[in-house]
Amino acid sequence: MPQIYNQIAKRMREDHLQSLTLDIFDTVLLYRYWPEQQHTIKVAKKWRESLTDLLGVDLSSLELIEWYEFTQHELNYLHSAKGVNNFVTDYESRFSQMIDFITERYNLELDDSKRTLIHQTMLRDQLQATVEILKPNTTLIHAVAELKKALPELKAYFITDEPYSRDQIQYFLDFFKIDIFNSGVSSVNCQAHKSDGSLYRKIVSDQLFGTDFQLQSNLHIGDSRRSDILPVRKLSGQALHYRPIRARSLRTLAGKIDALVKLQPPIDLFGDRRSAELSRLGFMAKNFPEQAFLVTSEKADEIKFQGITLLPQSFSNPNIITAPNLNQKNLTAALIWLLVSRPDQRWNLRAIASLILALDDPKAKYSKLEQRRHIYEFCFGTEYPISDLIMKNRTDEEFLEAFLQDFITADSRYTEHLREAYASAASFLPRSDSAVTIVDTDSRQNTARLFAEFAHLHGLTNPFSGFTISK
Repeated sequence: MPQIYNQIAKRMREDHLQSLTLDIFDTVLLYRYWPEQQHTIKVAKKWRESLTDLLGVDLSSLELIEWYEFTQHELNYLHSAKGVNNFVTDYESRFSQMIDFITERYNLELDDSKRTLIHQTMLRDQLQATVEILKPNTTLIHAVAELKKALPELKAYFITDEPYSRDQIQYFLDFFKIDIFNSGVSSVNCQAHKSDGSLYRKIVSDQLFGTDFQLQSNLHIGDSRRSDILPVRKLSGQALHYRPIRARSLRTLAGKIDALVKLQPPIDLFGDRRSAELSRLGFMAKNFPEQAFLVTSEKADEIKFQGITLLPQSFSNPNIITAPNLNQKNLTAALIWLLVSRPDQRWNLRAIASLILALDDPKAKYSKLEQRRHIYEFCFGTEYPISDLIMKNRTDEEFLEAFLQDFITADSRYTEHLREAYASAASFLPRSDSAVTIVDTDSRQNTARLFAEFAHLHGLTNPFSGFTISK
């Protein structure tokens, strides 16, 4: 008998175990090469042939791969943002989102029947391509079959956390004529994960393998220490770390060579960083219609135009709002007018001075006189008559008090730009309590922080966040 048979039989006998659970991929069914990203090459080639005919658009294989990987990333982000931390993305969800992206990108109109046909075709191609890169682990399968003959009461179940449903796993097992399992579960159907132990707990709590199944009297066999071994042992279960193929580096090399040989010259969908960021922004705006996305900075109109070119429907949503004048300088001016002109609000002269000086190059070093002159010129303009006494012969406290007094008594023409900045910023204050995202080209997200402070000083409690678009 093979060594794995003897290992399992010994554990079953010594620990008085009554059942077996087995991981599927790279345990019962082995990938011919690694890593997972290489698996999508085959299915992308099939998708390209099928979708070109169905959609009438010449899609490249790499374009489909990038849509596929981008969609997975964005679906995870979407459910995380909605507080669904344990969501398991299945292939049906990915394909639906991919179809949305592709039809919008190429301005296609699909009726329900055509959309359903495309969805079914993509799933068919996915399953067929996966079958082509799998091979059954005949050594392990034979060992379990012989154990079930020797122990008629022994039951075996499969457990998988791949994005396949239980029925889709059964399709693979039927294709390879593997009949050693009494039943099985998938993370997709249970919406639980192996790695955090939630899938194992759910199997027991929901009695998915019957009332007699207990982890303590079961032996789980799998190749992943993180997903198959540690979570089971943490729940006081029995686990056997089994890695039938250790030459993953060789499989990785085979996969990369396969990619180089078979993948056509691609159209790089996300060749520049901004395109990927715009796609994410459009995705968020579409899936969070109640949330406002304020596109700020002098590049706001350019960003909106590029977004409409890439994803016209998503960027036509009314919750994507261009605000080119909502930048750090104008928000600073708006905050100064609000803080100084309204005594009922919280204000601090030193904070005002810091806001103004923060607009300059942080590495620049200015004398005290230069700093004071800069504060006055920002607030009153270069034509305002500045007192040399205030500039040169006052302590910091005396200077700030004199600045406030000048602000109160100055002719309105000197502070008109502050009032205009305030009115402009106030026009973008949210009218509801929904979240607001400030889109900016500044990775420091200073505009988002200033606008959040501006809103909070008006008594608003909306959650604010920043989103950076590359320059």
